[in-house]
Amino acid sequence: MQKPNIIFIPVGSNQQKLRAICHYIQHHFELGDNILIVAPNEQATRYLDELLWKFFPESFLPHIASNTPSAEKVVITSAAQNLNQALVLINLCAEVSPIADQFNVVYELYDQTHPEKLAQSQRRQQIYTSKQFTIAQSAALE
Repeated sequence: MQKPNIIFIPVGSNQQKLRAICHYIQHHFELGDNILIVAPNEQATRYLDELLWKFFPESFLPHIASNTPSAEKVVITSAAQNLNQALVLINLCAEVSPIADQFNVVYELYDQTHPEKLAQSQRRQQIYTSKQFTIAQSAALE
């Protein structure tokens, strides 16, 4: 199996985080890709679920928040399982996803909003580098 491409998205504010997450979900949804968004906990899962219902006022982005297998194109979960057989992972957890190698593309936030979050981002980048994954950095979204 081919190793995934890891794409770090630089973010310097909470608004940038939300825009980046929604941008990449919308982008891959329009391409027809299944997308798995892994959040660190149930509270974050609920927040993202609500965000996706209202972030795109001009369009509807169908999704589900679930910890069980689903046929939905976009699944938000706190479980470390590829619930919808996605090829795109958006990892919002502080650690590298234990299932990262199941995807073609893994998005990670390169979070510069707080020194601790920056250190976590740098640790994830080092772990991916040590596993010899291909790492890229996206342009920051305005």
